[in-house]
Amino acid sequence: MTAEQRFWAKVDTSAGLLGCWPWQAAVNTHGYGVLRVAGRRTALAHRYALELSIGRSIGDGLGALHTCDNPPCCNPAHLYEGTPAQNTDDKMARGRWAGGWPGGERHHSARLTEELVREIRRRAATERLTQPRLAAIYGVNQTTISKILLGKIWRGVAA
Repeated sequence: MTAEQRFWAKVDTSAGLLGCWPWQAAVNTHGYGVLRVAGRRTALAHRYALELSIGRSIGDGLGALHTCDNPPCCNPAHLYEGTPAQNTDDKMARGRWAGGWPGGERHHSARLTEELVREIRRRAATERLTQPRLAAIYGVNQTTISKILLGKIWRGVAA
């Protein structure tokens, strides 16, 4: 079996030419299919599907963009080559990226809560704790503490 045949064996094409063809194997945290190409390089399944369809690699700095808003979809009819700016414009135009990734407590890797951020700001001001000390207490990086105190992150949380 060729690499291309192995790839398409992991795609559900039962929806026909117009429907989405979801990737049936491993996906990343954002729901996009992932696979190993040539036994070493990790690739996004939808990008690989587009490359197979157009018969060449996607250009440097370009990506495989979806028209269907379905991350695991590998149907080449739903994919096109585009820039990151085009992808962002598309997401915003379709209302899929209102203001960016979830921030604050809703962010998938958040270690702090609004209450803890208020506490950090209060303790930095009243107890005169250093940023490295605050970082150790709250289990975050000193850079995170710095950004909180400078108002670069957690801006919407009042002291």
